Amino acid sequence: MCGRFTLKAAARQIAEFFELMFELVEWDSPRFNIAPTQSVLAVRRTAVGREPARLRWGLVPSWSRDRSMSAKCINARGEELANNRVFRTPF
Repeated sequence: MCGRFTLKAAARQIAEFFELMFELVEWDSPRFNIAPTQSVLAVRRTAVGREPARLRWGLVPSWSRDRSMSAKCINARGEELANNRVFRTPF
């Protein structure tokens, strides 16, 4: 169950908070259990403002050749960060 989160806010609340045009976004329904590798709606900053984007939840290391690695890269143990290939550079 690690790396999972919940989306509880209604679409209109999210649009209002991030100042997005509600009609231009494909909204997610509230979900209780969003797991790594699932598609989620995210809001990212661009040169012209905020934009909604569909992103895949997870971390894919730059050296990985396979997106399936993202499901394995959710947890990091503090004592292993400096030596773990996945987390060494960001750490």
